[in-house]
Amino acid sequence: MGEDPDRPRRVQQLARGLRYLAPWIAREHGAKFWSLVGEGVQASDDLGRPMSAIAEVAQRDAWADLRSTLGEDPRFDAARWHLPKDRFQGHDVQTEPIPGFVRVPKGAFRIGMQGEDDNPPRQADVLNDYYIARYLTTVDQYAAFMEGGGYSDKEQWWDSQGLAWRESNWASKTEDKALRDWLDSRTVEQRQQPMRWTEQRAHGSRAVWGINWFEARAYARWLQAQLQTELKSAKLATYQVHLPTEIQWERAARAADLQSVDDRRWPWAGDDKLAHLRGNIDDSKIGRASVVGLFEPNPIGLYDLAGNVWEWQDNLYQDKGRYKAGQRIDRLVSPADGPQSDWLVTDKEWKNSALPALRGGLWGNTADYARASIRFGFLPDYWFFYVGFRLVLSLANLKSET
Repeated sequence: MGEDPDRPRRVQQLARGLRYLAPWIAREHGAKFWSLVGEGVQASDDLGRPMSAIAEVAQRDAWADLRSTLGEDPRFDAARWHLPKDRFQGHDVQTEPIPGFVRVPKGAFRIGMQGEDDNPPRQADVLNDYYIARYLTTVDQYAAFMEGGGYSDKEQWWDSQGLAWRESNWASKTEDKALRDWLDSRTVEQRQQPMRWTEQRAHGSRAVWGINWFEARAYARWLQAQLQTELKSAKLATYQVHLPTEIQWERAARAADLQSVDDRRWPWAGDDKLAHLRGNIDDSKIGRASVVGLFEPNPIGLYDLAGNVWEWQDNLYQDKGRYKAGQRIDRLVSPADGPQSDWLVTDKEWKNSALPALRGGLWGNTADYARASIRFGFLPDYWFFYVGFRLVLSLANLKSET
């Protein structure tokens, strides 16, 4: 008998149906459940390989998300939630000393794109090697932060303005009704977890979303403490966990291989005709944050650099209209401290505050808004269903990247 041409559609429908059942399956039974249904449909574990059609995107997303709901993602180990089980194929202890963090070498490269006012072509210099996360931070990883005291041990992980956001009524500080209503939609009591957290928690391997800049930085500080053993074993004890700067992010997104970089417009170095098969964008038809690593990686094994969720950066998008070159924000100030162009200024009128940068685009964007040079900025308090983050291990002085 020939191959059933209707089988992909039926398999996709089955996966969608099972996804509704999966939340009722206890996670300790997830592996057994998967062994029963997975064998029946011959589902592939080979995430990150090239895809050939939009129907295949939908089918792989459905099965990957089912495994995510069951807590049965073979790439991650529950005993070591913060790291993948294995290094990327072909990587060794030099290129990926800690599984999940890929080495990017220091050196100059050309950042930006011709015709972009806020990111024009120019030379940038990465002064120190750094290591960037292969994956966006997942729901399961963020859940471990919460369960490990991330929101209750407040002074340990949160800076002063992050605590002020969590404990104060920011909405009373603006005359902008739309902004006030938005801030009121997440009350002080609701700031003990990300937005729509119950909904997110059911899908552990999706990229976490609804995270504001303060929350992402608190997670980074907490992860620093969790990684002490791995950092010492890898002889990286002096490295710090941070959000990336835009220079670090774009250097990684333009990587041609583990040593070199080029002027590629997208992480995959091609045009946009197959963008919907290379990243979670509007034409991929997923319509939400997806399981990390669903699409093929860039040449150095990094996933979801184009689409899925916007990624918070550790430098300003603008400060009173001036473009910032990519220097880290090493502290937070208020207007009373005086003007500091490379510090994040939180104004008493919240809408006048400086903006941390975002990179990478989101699942609802066109391919043009998922290119390696695209940049945006949000107020640090903003949380949306399309904003998440990934992290780096960096030795860089907080003001050294130029």
